Amino acid sequence: MGTISKALNKYRGQRKSEADERKPDGSAGPERPPMREAGAPVSVGAALSDAGTETDGSDPAPLVDLGETLRRRARPATGTDAHLPAGPDAGAPPHFPPALKPLPPQESPQMPSEAALPAEPAAENRASEIPPTYEGFDAKLVVVTQPYSFEAEQFKLLRSSLLFPGNVRAPRSILVTSTEPGEGKTLVSANLAISIALNLDRHVLLVDCDLRRPYLHKLFGFGDHPGLSEYLSGCCSIESLLLKTPLDRFSFLTAGKIPVNPAELLNSDKMFGLMNEVRDRYADRVVIIDSPPPMLASESNALARVVDGVLLVIKYRSTKREDVAELVEKIGKDKFLGTVMNFTEKQALGYYRAKKYGYKYYHQAEKQLK
Repeated sequence: MGTISKALNKYRGQRKSEADERKPDGSAGPERPPMREAGAPVSVGAALSDAGTETDGSDPAPLVDLGETLRRRARPATGTDAHLPAGPDAGAPPHFPPALKPLPPQESPQMPSEAALPAEPAAENRASEIPPTYEGFDAKLVVVTQPYSFEAEQFKLLRSSLLFPGNVRAPRSILVTSTEPGEGKTLVSANLAISIALNLDRHVLLVDCDLRRPYLHKLFGFGDHPGLSEYLSGCCSIESLLLKTPLDRFSFLTAGKIPVNPAELLNSDKMFGLMNEVRDRYADRVVIIDSPPPMLASESNALARVVDGVLLVIKYRSTKREDVAELVEKIGKDKFLGTVMNFTEKQALGYYRAKKYGYKYYHQAEKQLK
């Protein structure tokens, strides 16, 4: 510390002597030592030597910014540095002209502040989306109201059997019927249509062709709405009658107002043309038709001939074998896709294991998602 203080005191005395020897016209005094090349490495000892310092016993002087001194010596006195003073006042802060006054610090427009940055959009996550609400749907539509129940899983198995039959072509239009009223054909057709609509690559059109006792519109929460009978009567176009549901791939055509001549309307050429049009318009559409029992309504026999297949609903311990045999003979065995046994007892059909295991399996999955 004593050596550096003596060097700085020597430098102070030399500067004072230079000021005394300065000429009256303000010209510089003795010639300065040669400057080092710009960019050459400079040590502290070399910087002190360039400043003409030597160790002596003088009093300590204020510290000098050696880095700024060296930078001014290395830069030529041209351009924006031409106004910098030389001589004894070289260590004073620079005086900028008005045009060159430094601007106050501002945020760069290329780098906006964090508060000004727009919020990043949330990553798309299908699994976290809020499921659609099925307000107005009847509780009997178990595929959506109880999606993890054993009954809902049976309709999904039925869907797989119909859409992937094996070596034969999958049906595009399916007629759901029964031998007598009250065997559950309407509930089967509605739940089957919903389960197909929940598939990722299928669209469904559900048509209520029971113009005598329509019930489908009540299951889906629709009131009295124009439907099939108005279209067959020539009152409305088919596009204005199709109803949308909370399911994205599910359209519904109600029966409409009960007509006085349902058999004539359903046996007309316009009805046959409608069945072919709604089936062939879209390649990924499946048409599900709810019709009255063919044993009681003659129009169902005609509809069975224009669809790809017929699904027969049988009530457990209620439907008679002779009635089923008579219906199969009347429509034709080749038209039937299969049968659905409704109102069954699981233990009586050997489903004891499914009842014991299925309840635990499906309800655990439901609790995990809640």
